[in-house]
Order: sequence, then structure tokens, then C-alpha cells
Amino acid sequence: MSKKLLFILAPLAIIAIFVIIFSMLSGGKTKVPASAITPKTLTYWRVQDSQASLDPIITSWRTMHPNITIQYRTLRYEEYEQALLEAWAKGEGPDIYSIPNTWVHKYQEFITPMPASTGMAYYSTVKSLGIKEEQKIEYKETPSIQLPQLANNFVDSVYEDTVIEDKIYGLPYSVDNIGLFYNKELLNQAKIPLPPTTYSELLTDVKKLTKIDSEGNIIQAGVALGGTENIPRSMDILFLLMLQSRSTLTDPPNFLLSIPDDPQTIPAVNALDFYAQFSDPNKEVYTWNKDLPNALEMFAQGKLAFFFGYSYNIPLIDQLSAGQLSYGTANVPQLNQDLNYANYWVETVSHSTQNANEAWDFLQYATRVENVTGYLESTGRPTALKVLVDVQREDFLLRPFIEQSLVAKNWYHGKKPNLMEQYTTDAIESVVNNQLEAREALQLAQKLILQTYTD
Repeated sequence: MSKKLLFILAPLAIIAIFVIIFSMLSGGKTKVPASAITPKTLTYWRVQDSQASLDPIITSWRTMHPNITIQYRTLRYEEYEQALLEAWAKGEGPDIYSIPNTWVHKYQEFITPMPASTGMAYYSTVKSLGIKEEQKIEYKETPSIQLPQLANNFVDSVYEDTVIEDKIYGLPYSVDNIGLFYNKELLNQAKIPLPPTTYSELLTDVKKLTKIDSEGNIIQAGVALGGTENIPRSMDILFLLMLQSRSTLTDPPNFLLSIPDDPQTIPAVNALDFYAQFSDPNKEVYTWNKDLPNALEMFAQGKLAFFFGYSYNIPLIDQLSAGQLSYGTANVPQLNQDLNYANYWVETVSHSTQNANEAWDFLQYATRVENVTGYLESTGRPTALKVLVDVQREDFLLRPFIEQSLVAKNWYHGKKPNLMEQYTTDAIESVVNNQLEAREALQLAQKLILQTYTD
């Protein structure tokens, strides 16, 4: 070979070598940006579940993106919100965090909405010439979930709760709603073959199931309704009754709206009156008062026939009763229309993170059907994905929560949802304690809610 030809071919060979190396790194596609392969750490804060429940998803995702580490932290609900605010004030805090579905609007300014796409470096191992294993890095831009996909893939309440001005602010692993827990032995003793499907049946059953001693003490309660302090999520039960009574979900809320074809009927007032009657000693269905134990504990002790609760109460009941309680779950009684009240947590991305791209990529990966299925099985939670509804129907305790998720709704709680819940709870208490009539109590609650609704 002549020196002249060698002089020409040598640079070409060097170029060819670089092309081969680049091809191995990029998979022959888009060039891998340096930022995509830089080591990063995502901090993840949640209230529910230990890290073990999400470890399979985290491990699977990190297999493709080993340059990214996820640090998971579980906090107590009582300390959670304050910890978030204090961390952000210091310029710290998590990249990914969970919030109740009613907090999405409240936390909007602290959330980075889902981007149109996420760009990630994907790592894999290939064999060069079928012999030597080498690492391959490929960069991909993946389109994010679009609004029609969100509406089609998730139960309806997810779209209603997480979309603001056509942007997605969170994704859930699970969606919960209110079910009716019932004590099988107490129903059998009262010759009641099945749990009630209507509120008329509930009223009849409560009369049969309530036991009061000679001194007026309730020794066996028919249902935990009519109070607040010793009934978990009492305001949720009232909201459920309002929805079922045909209360209109307005923004801002108007509890005093009547039914269009019946101006004399105000559903929210009727719902509050119905709820409060169970703690009125002058009513036939008197079965509850403030001196009774916490409703969840009383149900686990076998002294409460019906308990309105969420699927997350199942492991708590099993723990409190040491697995000795014979109980079942059913759809809540219905009135006018088949509806339920949605209550769940949403996973979202912080406004202050430098890694929003990676954080949203992880959340979209984690909530896919093939990945979230294991999480749902390990935690015993009801799915947020429509495609898994039929699969989870096989679990007899979860079935009511699965089926009702398709008709579960919520309403906007304003910028300060905690205050809305507190004012609603105060309204219940004022009626139960005979301080105000239901209409007056709701009128006052509405006035107070509107003062903080948009602030």
C-alpha cells in the first residue's frame, strides 16, 4: 500500500472507530446528552406504604436508568404537610411527593405539571460479535400521557381531580371510595340475611341491631352515623349523602341549592338531617353518641353492625380484631342515583425540583398497568385503572370498592381544603348538639368556606 493511500485511509479509519463507539452509546439514534447520563438522586416522600411496596417498580425502572437513585421516605400524616412546607422554605424537599386528591388545587403552585414528553437515557447490555458483553446507552424521547388517554385509562374521578387548565398535575396508583362494612354474626343474630342496599333498609336494620341497656347506654350500635369526633372521615360520609341526594357540585359550593324540578327540596339539608338523626335520642334510629369508642375500634370489637369506611380500613380491622372478626364489605346503600365519594392520594412532582423530567418519567412508568399490578397486590388497594377493574373483582372484600370506583366523584374543596372539611364538621356538630338547624348550619359553613375558597 502506498504511503499516499495510507495517509488518506488512516484518518478515515479513526473516524470510523468514533462512529462505531458513538453508535454503541446511542444505539444508532439520537445523540445521548451529557445531562441524561449524569448521576442523579430523586427524593420521594409519601405517607402511605413502606418502601418495600414500591421496591419492585423502583428496581425495574432503575435497571433501565442505573445512573438515577431514588431515596424513599415515609412520614406520618400528622407531620407531613408541615415537613413539606419547611423543607421548601429551606430550598430543599422531595422531587416526588404524594398529596390527597382534594389538595391538588391547593398545591398547584408547588407542582411541576406533566411535560409533553420525557427524554431519558436507556442502559442495556449487548454482546459484541456475540461474545463480549458491552453496555449500550440509547436516548429516547417518550410522549407523555395525553388528556384523552388519562380519561380513557383511569377511572373518571382521576381526570376531574388532577387536570387543571388542560395540564396533568398528578397520577394515582390507586383510587379509594366509601364502602359498607358489616358484621356477619350480628346480622345473623338479628335474622338479617343481607346488608342493606337502600337507606330505607338501613333504617329498618338499625332498629333491629341497636341494643341499649336499662341505664340508656348503647351497648351495641347499629351504624356509626351521627357524630364527628369518633367517626373517621365523617365529613366524607356527609358529602356522600349529599351527592346521593342530588346535591349539585358547584364551584364555589352552594349547599342551599334546591332540586330544579322540586324547589322545596334542598338535598344538602336533607342529607345533614338524615346523618344527624342517628345521634338523636328522640328518634327511633338512635344508635350513636359522642361517648362511644372510635367507630373503627368498636367495629373491630364486634359491637358495631355497620361501618362506613374505605378499603384501607381492611388491614386495620384485621389487626385490631386479631383476625377474629367475621365481617364483609358491600356497596354503600343507594338513593336516587348510583354514586360514591372518591378519596385517594396522588403522586406528583415538586415545583422546585431540578429533575422534573426524570421524576415524571418514573411516575408514568410506575402507574402503567404492567408495573402497578404488583403494587396493588402487595398493598391490597383498589385500582385506579379501568382495565384492572375486572381482575380485582375476584377479591371479595375489595369488590365493592372496585365496582364503585367507576361511579365515584368528588368536588373541588377550594384552595384550603382542610378548612372546608373543618367547617363542614362544625356544621355536623352544631346540628347534632341542637345548636342550629341543618339549613342554618350549612348556610354558616358555606359563608365561612367562601371566605377562604380562593385565598
